[in-house]
Amino acid sequence: MTAMALPALLGGCAMIGPDFVQPKTPEVSAWLEANAPSRDASSGLTSRSAPVVAWWQTFDDATLSALIAQAYAQNLTLQMAGARVLQARAQLGIAYGELFPQSQTLAGSTTRRRLSDNLSYISEVERVTDLDLDFGTSQVGFDAAWELDVWGGLRRNVQSARANLAAQVANYDDALVTLTGDVAATYINIRAIQETLAIARRNIDLQQQSLDLAKVRFNGGVTTELDVEEATVLLTNTKALIPPLESDLQQAKNALAVLLAQPPSRMDGLIGSGRIPRARSEVAVGVPAELLRRRPDIRAAELEAAAQASQIGVAMNALYPQFILSGGIGFQASSASDLFEAGSRTGVFTPGVSWNILNYGRLKNNVRAQDAAYQGLIANYQNTVLMAYGEVDNAMAAYKG
Repeated sequence: MTAMALPALLGGCAMIGPDFVQPKTPEVSAWLEANAPSRDASSGLTSRSAPVVAWWQTFDDATLSALIAQAYAQNLTLQMAGARVLQARAQLGIAYGELFPQSQTLAGSTTRRRLSDNLSYISEVERVTDLDLDFGTSQVGFDAAWELDVWGGLRRNVQSARANLAAQVANYDDALVTLTGDVAATYINIRAIQETLAIARRNIDLQQQSLDLAKVRFNGGVTTELDVEEATVLLTNTKALIPPLESDLQQAKNALAVLLAQPPSRMDGLIGSGRIPRARSEVAVGVPAELLRRRPDIRAAELEAAAQASQIGVAMNALYPQFILSGGIGFQASSASDLFEAGSRTGVFTPGVSWNILNYGRLKNNVRAQDAAYQGLIANYQNTVLMAYGEVDNAMAAYKG
């Protein structure tokens, strides 16, 4: 049996520990039915499947599209999520590599020389024989050790690493969705504040003209001083709106700068001026169940629970004896010049068993700890689903309203 065939044979064996089963969520069929988009076009929603496109392009705003593209390229939170994907991919490679023999190359020489004559029996041996007790050896070769995955602990570790990789990809998708929404919402907020500021400044100009006219009329005896006072109060109140709006605008620009990983001083050049983006009158969201299945946070929560379920099997594997095959081959000779002669070949093969039975209590508690972590992730998955239902419901209600 070759080294490549044995992992395949062991892979057909049952693995210790529980297999992951998708957790049940609270009954939501009534919720899904009640929240299905109406066929009435007046609702603004339709059960037609959402097209697989960049949804922000429906606003037909070139500045918004450019900002989102820049956020994808430079956002630091997204880069951290991407790094976690690369880390999980490397961890999967490590876990898979543990299924195969672990080897190392050995090379070196040993010299033994007697430095003292104080040992009388050695001197006696040298007197009656021709034995030279000063000698050296040279050797080269490699050793290998292979832990047989009899109970499936190593395969459970691969299974866990694979689920963790998928979870990190889902988390990256979630970060992407969140980033896109944050950039779009912040940009629209900036445009709304800009428009409010523009309206306030136009009102100030008009109210200043009204005040000037009221003063002229009062000086001419056409109207009373009350008209002048009312116009003055109205103008003062409108002017008082400007500083808070300017502060809100700057804060929104600063928030956008963080999302784009850019200094705030560059925001004016990137944003410029423009109208508030308007969405099309009808939004295709699909049915609620389909909408929820597309959410990466739900996928990530489920995959994190799946990865932890496999870790229970990894912990249980330590409760049982581990079977290890170890050995080595190479060359050994008293002289380096004879190292690769036919008679210099050496080899050793040692099957072994390792059982950490004295630490059984600690290992058993580790199994309990892994199971408790799994139960916590199951609850997290169910909570994530419930929160998603609420968020979808709120979003639909807000859009209809």
